[in-house]
Amino acid sequence: MSVRFVSFEKSLYDLIRGLRNHKGNEGEYIQNSLRECRTEIKSQDMDKKATALLKLIYLEMFGYDMSWAAFHVLEVMSSQNYLQKRVGYLGAVQSFRPDTEVLMLTTNLLKKVLYFISLVSLLNSYLNLS
Repeated sequence: MSVRFVSFEKSLYDLIRGLRNHKGNEGEYIQNSLRECRTEIKSQDMDKKATALLKLIYLEMFGYDMSWAAFHVLEVMSSQNYLQKRVGYLGAVQSFRPDTEVLMLTTNLLKKVLYFISLVSLLNSYLNLS
């Protein structure tokens, strides 16, 4: 008999509501949220990873560093799901700097995506001519 544990990760909405409820004690709440995000973003579940990244992006707007998550941003950018990919691109725009270590990988990922888009449009043009 296998036991499955249900994880109750917080959404971005829960994070925002929690910040409002912890007026005067935001620092401790944010540190706990950052710890949760660090574990959630290491998950293999891409939905969980994208949600954690979205929360990190929100906290980054308050001045908290998320440069440690650069590789995880790249992983979300490479997702096949458009909504997750969009969160990854937002994370890249918000957090990548000229000295970010994964810039070369990001450039190669963007080349691959643009090549695929041009290939699809070429095939579409060919099919329309037939």
